[in-house]
Amino acid sequence: MLVIALSLMALLLIVIVLRQQPPAPKGVDAPTDQFSAGRVMMLLKEMLAEGGPHGTGSEQNDRVRQRIVAAFESLGYEVDIQQTMSCRSGGTYTNCAEVQNIITRLPGRESGPALMLTAHYDSMPATPGAADDGMAVANLLEIARILKEQGPHRNPIVFLITDAEEPGCCLGAQGFVAEHPWAGDVAIVLNQEARGTSGQSFMFETSAENAWLVDAYVSAVPRPASSSLHYEIYRLLGNNSDLTVFRAAGMAGLNFSFLSRFSHYHTPLDNIENLDLGSVQHQGDSVLAVAKELASVDLSSPPPGNAAWTDLLGFVVIHWPASWTIPLAVLALLLLLVVAFRLIRRHALTVSGLLLGLLASFLCLLAAILLGLGLVWIISLVAGGPYWYYAYPLPMRVSIWTAALLGGGLIATAFVRRSAAWGLALGAWLLWALLALVLSIVLPGAAIMLLLPTFVAGVLFAVVAFSRLSNSPLAREAAFIAAALAAGVIWLSMSLILESAVGFFISPAITLGLGLVAGTLAPLFAHPQSQTRVRRGLFIATAATVVLATGLAMLVPPFSASTPQWVNLYHFDDRDRGAAYWVGFHVHGAVPEALQGRFDTEPVAVIPWHRQPFPVAGAQPTKAPAPDLQVISEELVSGERVVTAQLSTPRGADWMNLWVPVKALTSIVVADYTFPVSPDGALNGYYYLQCHGRACDGLVVQLHLTQQTPVEVLVVDYTIGLPPGGEALIEARPATVVPVGEGDVTIIMTRVDL
Repeated sequence: MLVIALSLMALLLIVIVLRQQPPAPKGVDAPTDQFSAGRVMMLLKEMLAEGGPHGTGSEQNDRVRQRIVAAFESLGYEVDIQQTMSCRSGGTYTNCAEVQNIITRLPGRESGPALMLTAHYDSMPATPGAADDGMAVANLLEIARILKEQGPHRNPIVFLITDAEEPGCCLGAQGFVAEHPWAGDVAIVLNQEARGTSGQSFMFETSAENAWLVDAYVSAVPRPASSSLHYEIYRLLGNNSDLTVFRAAGMAGLNFSFLSRFSHYHTPLDNIENLDLGSVQHQGDSVLAVAKELASVDLSSPPPGNAAWTDLLGFVVIHWPASWTIPLAVLALLLLLVVAFRLIRRHALTVSGLLLGLLASFLCLLAAILLGLGLVWIISLVAGGPYWYYAYPLPMRVSIWTAALLGGGLIATAFVRRSAAWGLALGAWLLWALLALVLSIVLPGAAIMLLLPTFVAGVLFAVVAFSRLSNSPLAREAAFIAAALAAGVIWLSMSLILESAVGFFISPAITLGLGLVAGTLAPLFAHPQSQTRVRRGLFIATAATVVLATGLAMLVPPFSASTPQWVNLYHFDDRDRGAAYWVGFHVHGAVPEALQGRFDTEPVAVIPWHRQPFPVAGAQPTKAPAPDLQVISEELVSGERVVTAQLSTPRGADWMNLWVPVKALTSIVVADYTFPVSPDGALNGYYYLQCHGRACDGLVVQLHLTQQTPVEVLVVDYTIGLPPGGEALIEARPATVVPVGEGDVTIIMTRVDL
């Protein structure tokens, strides 16, 4: 039966991989009432005609905005451009930009609260942003066409295409909620993002009191991909998107994104050629379906309450009120204990066997995690890393997945004589039930991932234990296999998703689920004595697979042209000291050998706000004028020295930073916003103000300083690209290395004493 169980588990894994592929895209000839990825790609190619980056405040971004406006107007929409200086603070920094949001509205039959669909149109400086977030903008244009043709709908629908989402996050969204009159009309937001260029589209985040939102999603979306575990993970990671701002403003919301091919994120490879049309189709279908649903319901007084939910391979979503989770966890635990009591009464199980089974299951889980960590560490010693992603992940995946099975099998074999099959089975599922109970208290959105398989196991075991089937080894093992498959549906799928989300860099996120599933297979290792050879052969084959896969993982290159390493090149000009450097800013892994020869032997920390040393080489200072900070006024107010000053960038840089020693600063005032300063987490002791775009030249700031003595601040401006002399470095960068985020930049820094 073990061979049958493993064969079925392998078949299930194939089904999971197939179901995690996005649906087939619809072409330009699709019916006009349906979302078409083909039509979206036509819009996207027109919108991103130059195929290059278009950061906030750039001329390229102006052209993209003009094309978006023209596309909305061609559909009969009246478009408003909201232009404002917007700022957000994180305690140790403040980000500002002059934003130009694109806003339009589809009136509803009623004038009540509005539904808002959002995406952002700016890109990071190193990327064309075809997926992040050009795809989402083009999606909204296609959705706006369909909704208009099928309208009027009950509720008004606002379309907001924000500017400046990328620099420090969400400045366009902040400007909208702070100043635009329509912000007060919005009840719910559907936001779109992308963290890669392919994969199925997940609804990965909701606002609080989300039960009614989940109901709308479940009833509307044809192929759901979502889990409250995604929401819990995203919340713990503390990541941000435009929805973060809207939620803080009291709006309800759902967030959609796909995340495969993370290596393309914020790099030149986030281009139209690499964008998966199936991913575009899946995200567009999902957002359109939910938009239609929410455009037709009363948004004025949504019911309270949170939900717990998960999809099952995109076929169906199981969901219930979050308040049920603790009672359900208790019920699952009681069900298994009742089954255990029944089996003990029938002498099919002993208390010691049950406890040993619980211990064995915990050891399976622990072994999977430790083996995963150990294998990643060993591979890293030989091949470098660990990396967030790998060009050829299959050997690493096979290594840690097979190791989890091997560890579970060895532990099951060690315990099977004392625990027996029922002890291993009920011990495993009691561990699931106990973990579910703990999670239902601390992370209720995650508990459903354990509760669903636990209930399947409990019901199956009860059917066997309380019927004539209790004397049938075949029925017992069939129940074991069915329960293990239920575990696999949830956790093999989740392990693959988490590999895309966090990579092998955080291997326990992947191997935790593998260890849980391995524990459910443990009772199937209780072979009759006559099948010892089968078990021994399986162990030998599994161990050989682990060794072979680990060896291949050490040998294959970590990066390729399609899955490249991230390394930026800087020209850093310390103008006051007359020193300039070429800097290799390695975001992911060490600077590759092809570039190392261009730098000095020992890395040096030449950039004041970075503690980390980087490879550097001497360079000639540029002839471009340096940035400056001119003091306008200075006064003493309530014991603080208040300095009002104006930033300037004579060379018209793409963005500027002002770095102030955090201990000398209590607050900063920019564009009528006052932001308090927190010393916790400051970058190498500095608080920084960052401003993006043309409006930075001439920006007035007010610094509230604690010191009466002079304070040295750093004034820095950045332009995209390297000055003459950088061509050799760029040419030395191999095809397996690309810039990321801000990309290659020329940095000029001056020091100013206040």
